[in-house]
Amino acid sequence: MIRIIGGCTSRQNCCIDGDTRNAGKLIKQLSLKYSRRRQEAITKELMDILGGAEALK
Repeated sequence: MIRIIGGCTSRQNCCIDGDTRNAGKLIKQLSLKYSRRRQEAITKELMDILGGAEALK
C-alpha cells in the first residue's frame, strides 16, 4: 500500500514539475511577444512624431 501511495505521489510531483516548466516557458514567450509589440508601437509613434516635425519645417 505504501508503494502505491509513493508511486502516485512521485507521478504527481513529476507532472507538477512539468507543468511548472511549461508555464515558465509560456510566460517567457508571452513576455517576449508583449515586449516586441510594445517596442513596435513605440517605434511607430516616434516615426509619426518625427514625420510631423519634418512636415513643419
